[in-house]
Amino acid sequence: MDDAKKDLFWVVIILLALAVVWFYTGGPARPSATNSPFLKKPLQKHQTEIQKQSQKIIGNVSSHEKKPSEASEESAYKYKVILHAGYAARKSDPQKEYVEIRASSNNKKPLLATGWTLEGKKGLDIKIGEGAYLPYSARVNPQQAIFLQPGAKAYIITGESPIGTSFQLNKCTGYFAQFQNFTPYLSKQCPYPKDEDLPENLSDKCLDYIDRLPRCEIPLKIPWGLPSSCGSYIAQKINYNSCVKLHKNDPDFYKPEWRIYLGRGDELWKKERETIVLKDQNGKIIDWSSY
Repeated sequence: MDDAKKDLFWVVIILLALAVVWFYTGGPARPSATNSPFLKKPLQKHQTEIQKQSQKIIGNVSSHEKKPSEASEESAYKYKVILHAGYAARKSDPQKEYVEIRASSNNKKPLLATGWTLEGKKGLDIKIGEGAYLPYSARVNPQQAIFLQPGAKAYIITGESPIGTSFQLNKCTGYFAQFQNFTPYLSKQCPYPKDEDLPENLSDKCLDYIDRLPRCEIPLKIPWGLPSSCGSYIAQKINYNSCVKLHKNDPDFYKPEWRIYLGRGDELWKKERETIVLKDQNGKIIDWSSY
């Protein structure tokens, strides 16, 4: 056997001996094998990087971009009511802070709104209460469940009601705006005093004065020189209560709008990055709005 063959023979013998020793000392199952620079480490590192990137992408999606309905069961009222919450960011005064809900004109029947709740990021859970269908100022108003007719809207104001109750608007409620402040402003759709059925005994001077009177306003100062009969008529007939008495049976007396007051003394909604969720009586999501 020449020298080259001898060297090769001993190399093979040494390798076989090392293999036998490696096998009997644990082989690939040894702890040191898993702590080596490789053997699964590159793959684990790649998987870790993928996981980190996924978490980063998910984390970059802001909470207000996620639909709350993804995590909760949807309400039977979904698509029947729309919530608009952008107004909530504009005011910090609870008397001026509000959100709006609108019932679809495609609804087949009125929707019960009493018992719905509004929730925001502050963790508040505010319930919609009852209201007065025919309100009166400076008196106790009977409370009833609020129903939204198809196409109706409701402004849900954070603060206290200026007249002490939530209420549905009617042809005469514009009179309330003369002595109280409302946000949003109450529209003045009352009949003009000159268009009412006026008594025949009123003088021309009285009639001329009534012709100039605006709608939805009680005259606070009657001009000197008008007959007493004119003054009596104006004091008794040109006001909210008289307007209601004359027109409550008109087919267009009630307006498709509610003012609902939550009776809170502090601001409810955040100025930005807010999500307001409207839920039904069973806690299921009707709609939500983010800004």
